[in-house]
Amino acid sequence: MDQELISYFEDVRGEVRLLARGLIELYEKLESSQLGTANELATLQSAMRRSFEAVENRLQLVENWKDKTTRDAIALIRDKYKRPAQPPPGDESPS
Repeated sequence: MDQELISYFEDVRGEVRLLARGLIELYEKLESSQLGTANELATLQSAMRRSFEAVENRLQLVENWKDKTTRDAIALIRDKYKRPAQPPPGDESPS
């Protein structure tokens, strides 16, 4: 009886060791997979950031073009050369 019990526990110990090795390998694979996923996510975020920056730049160009094409030409020249607006003749208020 004692020998059977010892043999049984040795078998159980062997199975527990085998299970532990399997769990360690599974953990290592999972950790490796997580690192790969994190790297892919960082790459995707970087690509998206560049794309959104490019879209933002293009949108700014379109908005600037629209602003320049719809504004008064004199106002554009004043903005470019930073001259203050002059009141029309006869519109001057007394100081």
